[in-house]
Amino acid sequence: NNPEAAKAADEGAKLAEKLAADLAAESRKAADAFAAAIKAAEAAAAQLKVAAEKFAAAKTAAEKTQSNAEPPDADLIAARDAAEKEAEAAVEKDKMAGEARITAEKGAAEASAKAKDAETKKAAAADRAKAANEKAKPTDVTITAYSAPITFQVKPEEKK
Repeated sequence: NNPEAAKAADEGAKLAEKLAADLAAESRKAADAFAAAIKAAEAAAAQLKVAAEKFAAAKTAAEKTQSNAEPPDADLIAARDAAEKEAEAAVEKDKMAGEARITAEKGAAEASAKAKDAETKKAAAADRAKAANEKAKPTDVTITAYSAPITFQVKPEEKK
């Protein structure tokens, strides 16, 4: 019968429950960040594809004018160079988005693992609190005591 231990176990269970809720929220945020990173990576990949197509088209157009023995068109060369720079920037952006996606994926996995661990600890703390509360409940006890005989001397009441 230890009500203090039961109270401490209840407080521990409440603290574990709060921690589990906080970590679950953190896990959801990490999953949202991971989803955003995936979208950013997909957008960067699409930009890369468009930039590569533009560069290929500009390069082909510039090569055609050079192969026709015409003097190179400055506008075509400038367009080709701009498309090349755009393609290089898109490649860099795609690389950074891929790294961000990997980092977000690791963060989401780690947050999920922490949330699951906290949930297990919460369940264990709740079980301990329940057991401590059961133990702390008052109980009725019957005791039989054996001892040597006890003798009493009873004197009659004096009459006045």
